[in-house]
Amino acid sequence: MAEYEYLRVWLRCCTIFGIYVSSRSEHALREASQRQPTQRRAVWLSEPLRITFVLERMYVALLALIACTLYVHGLYARKIEDGLALTWLVATLVYTTQLLTHLAIFMEALWKRVENETFLQLLAEIEVSLQLRLSCDTRQHALRQSLRRWLLGLVTLSLVGFVIFTSVSVLLNDIGYLWHAAFSLLTLRMRILQLLLYACILRHYMECLCFKLRQLVAYRTAPERRVLDVNYEKLESLTFLLAFKENYALIFKAVGLFNNFAGWSLFGIIFGYMLDFTCHVYWSLLGLDGYGSRYTFVVGLPAVLPFSVIVWQLCFVCDQCKELGDNISHLVSRLVTVTSKPALKRYCAVVHQFSTQLQLQRIEITAQHVFVLDLRLIMSICTAIATNLVILIQFFKTEHAYD
Repeated sequence: MAEYEYLRVWLRCCTIFGIYVSSRSEHALREASQRQPTQRRAVWLSEPLRITFVLERMYVALLALIACTLYVHGLYARKIEDGLALTWLVATLVYTTQLLTHLAIFMEALWKRVENETFLQLLAEIEVSLQLRLSCDTRQHALRQSLRRWLLGLVTLSLVGFVIFTSVSVLLNDIGYLWHAAFSLLTLRMRILQLLLYACILRHYMECLCFKLRQLVAYRTAPERRVLDVNYEKLESLTFLLAFKENYALIFKAVGLFNNFAGWSLFGIIFGYMLDFTCHVYWSLLGLDGYGSRYTFVVGLPAVLPFSVIVWQLCFVCDQCKELGDNISHLVSRLVTVTSKPALKRYCAVVHQFSTQLQLQRIEITAQHVFVLDLRLIMSICTAIATNLVILIQFFKTEHAYD
């Protein structure tokens, strides 16, 4: 089963939360509108295209209305405790950021549905091209097993963390916006897991392309080290090199679509995670300093640990995609040779074109081009959290100095 179809199982779960809306009904409506009037009317009446088209959008609008209603009720129900106005302000800021990110996810699901569908189709096209044109074993079964293990582990960790966080919050009578924000938190968690799966699949296809390039470079630089099960006559052909070039272009196009339909989600989720982590550390420090319960850190740890693991894993996978792109560029540069043989001039010209393409089309997964998702982003997040903590603690001390 193609990975594009395998993803449909996960995307059905995403549809429940409104973070994925299929554009198939929209395409069917466009095709129906281009037919003859008699045929168009028959299709319109015989197939529930219009109903499906409208219901999908009404469902997402209903979820957005529920999220906004919970937000307003949460603001109304939350009271400011004496001496903890800054704590209320920080918690409300995090709560507002989560809602805005939640709404951004809904808008992406509706307005970027065509890009999402095109991305999924590109994944299927890349898989077929790797198998047929490059004779590459894409190891789909191993990929599915790996994704299933990671998904099961991350979902289990998230559920355990949420249960512990909720139980301890109830025991300490420190609920805050928990019940009102639960829907948004669950949607954000599903969204980042969806994007993590996409990034893992992109990384896997880049690894396959890099593996075949290593075989070609090994043959070009050390032809005496041939392996019996490799067709070197096909491997060194111009057609095979063009297939490498076109497969990389497909992967680059898929990454561009990924950045397009998921950019605001990534920005909001990463930014909200940074604020949430800062707040939980801040409240834990206040508890240890005598303001509130001393066991507040027991609430913060299960709340931020699962999401920290997911964010770190996403940045790690995106960093590997970027590194694999650099490796491919390095491997192609090793194919560049100066020759006067007429038979190799066309081959060398394509190598030069491919090398230039790699310099211009660099693989980077970004959040609306605000920042690049890689391991350096983790260090930037840690630095921002530390800076925010210093500012919050200084404000808190200043506030209590005048009391």
